[in-house]
Amino acid sequence: MPRKHKIKLKMCPVSNFIVDDTFLQPTNGEEVRRCVIIDAPNVMHITKAHTCIEKANTAGLLALMRYFVKNDFDVVAVTQRKYTLEATVTHKFAIERLEKMGLIHLVDGHEYDDIVALEIAFASDGVIISNDQFSEHMQASNRYLRLMSRCISVELDAVGQTERYTMSSNGHFVAEHTFRFKRKDFPKTLDGLSASSILHEAFFSTPDNVRHELVEEHRQNWTEDYRNKVIATIDELLAQIRSIV
Repeated sequence: MPRKHKIKLKMCPVSNFIVDDTFLQPTNGEEVRRCVIIDAPNVMHITKAHTCIEKANTAGLLALMRYFVKNDFDVVAVTQRKYTLEATVTHKFAIERLEKMGLIHLVDGHEYDDIVALEIAFASDGVIISNDQFSEHMQASNRYLRLMSRCISVELDAVGQTERYTMSSNGHFVAEHTFRFKRKDFPKTLDGLSASSILHEAFFSTPDNVRHELVEEHRQNWTEDYRNKVIATIDELLAQIRSIV
């Protein structure tokens, strides 16, 4: 059989807009990047091109994961196993590949994916990306209270048809939306700071954090080779999706 050639994402058209990532840049040598935990079902549903579409959107999840990995953040998505089925998700091959890479944690039906996401965030002292603020779980257990101020919501801006499945001018993949982030709850000590600075504080740990050692310990596993491997995998998946949409 003839060898199949991989579609390279670098051939993707480049759009003339920038996806802001300035708040994800460290400001000093003491800051350590936190692990980013993504509520995958939430992200896949809000990034659908049309709300009438029933299937969750894997391209939106991949674009968001790539955004953080490109900025040197370790990322893990969490979802129920039902999102590996053709009936519930677009391009299920992407979810299967993410699982093989250890980039997504699939939760069985008897478990609650929100709790699993919170547990991973607690264990790593990480930051959670979701428009679900997990209020009930936060109030039910003091264990998760510290995470409340590190639940970051996603705000979307739809892009035109010609700008879909392109690359931003600063190297971020755009599926069907560009995204912005909002931190609804944050310490009063941050009052008066810019929105960018308030976001920045959530994504980085400093030595004055009582659980800073946890963040440092988790970060020790991060290497440039791993980063490049993850980006290459996501790029390959996005290229496959782009070729069939």
